[in-house]
Amino acid sequence: MPTNVFDKKVQEVLNRAREHASLDKTVWIPEKEGDTIAGQIIEVGSMVVKILGEVPTTLLKCDDGEYRRLSWGGATLRPAWDRFRPVVSDYVVAAYHGKRTPNTEGFGDYDDIEIVVLDENLEKKVSIINTVDA
Repeated sequence: MPTNVFDKKVQEVLNRAREHASLDKTVWIPEKEGDTIAGQIIEVGSMVVKILGEVPTTLLKCDDGEYRRLSWGGATLRPAWDRFRPVVSDYVVAAYHGKRTPNTEGFGDYDDIEIVVLDENLEKKVSIINTVDA
């Protein structure tokens, strides 16, 4: 049993880590136009993706009560991450608008994802729509 403030703080952190480790952390992968995800960020981290390397991620407690991981990689979401790095307690909404072909030659199709990040007071921090030259 923790006896001092430091021990109690360490125990709180360990308990939170165990809780997060037990959550379903399925990565959100939109399948059709109109798919959305919305929720509050409860964890910021990263994962390694074969093609992209290390990619920032956020674990969301979604509005439906489920937990989903949002990967901030690729042509649409990475610029949103670089423009504003979301933090724990921010609220994120992402909507999938389908595959798009850019007008610029030499670039492949990309996933068109609109993303809005709100702070804990639900003030808009950043909104990214069609971030690739389309």
